Amino acid sequence: MERQFESFVFSVSMIYKDIQKLKSREMAKLGLKGPYALYLYRLQNAPDGLTAVELCRLCGEDKAAVSRALTQLEDAGLVRYREGEAPRRYRSRAVLTPKGKETADRMDERITAYVAAVQAQMDDERRAAFYAALDEIAANLHRLSSAEASGESEV
Repeated sequence: MERQFESFVFSVSMIYKDIQKLKSREMAKLGLKGPYALYLYRLQNAPDGLTAVELCRLCGEDKAAVSRALTQLEDAGLVRYREGEAPRRYRSRAVLTPKGKETADRMDERITAYVAAVQAQMDDERRAAFYAALDEIAANLHRLSSAEASGESEV
């Protein structure tokens, strides 16, 4: 069991680090920071826009990081806020500008190419089994970590 833990943690850590490197490299080509990839992706898939609170929830980031990113994306002309929605900016929906859509589309092309390259040796059955197992592990870890945080250990 100890070997499984070591293998799992090492693999997940390496995957995370490599994803961060790829995001940073690809986003730098667009003149942006790596973490913005997920924000652009989420906004690209939300034509009506998203509030900062919604982006926080969808991206698993804190409000300060999302607010800073949205300000920088707005300064770069990639995001705008819908007018007349809310008196406070964090409650207004951010939407991609035409330039933002073009940037997100270019980013999406790169993501699609990377995913295809990573999964090239996997058939549909293996891919489905992998993602089902990964989702189950993630849900179980979240449940356990949430129980631990509330003082209700399940182990």
